[in-house]
Amino acid sequence: MPPRGKARTAWCFDPLPPSGARQGGDPAQFVFEPDISALVRETLQNSNDQLFEGREHVLVTFRSGRFEGKRLKKLREVFGLATLQSHLASISVARARFEGGLEMLESDCMTVLWIEDRGTTGLVGDEQGSGNFAALCRD
Repeated sequence: MPPRGKARTAWCFDPLPPSGARQGGDPAQFVFEPDISALVRETLQNSNDQLFEGREHVLVTFRSGRFEGKRLKKLREVFGLATLQSHLASISVARARFEGGLEMLESDCMTVLWIEDRGTTGLVGDEQGSGNFAALCRD
């Protein structure tokens, strides 16, 4: 669920590198087809890899919800989706790659997926630090 209260997300986009390369990141991202089976498989593997010491198993829950009207408006505000949408739409290379997502951002309803795990070490540390939260957000 989206955060409660006045929390807001601020999107940050890095400029193009001097080389002009428009895609970066981990080459492994191109190994798997971006489909639901890969999402489930990789999520379960990541959760199992972070099994909390002394525990025998992890519990992973997948839930979906549909947002429309006022709830969708609030979701867009809390997560700053207008900023994300305008950024993605302005990048011609990304436009083709994220066309389905852009259509979703423009629609009158949105289906959202929550993934929660228990019995794991969790995402700890600061966004700028050296913990696994920073590794997820920055690496």
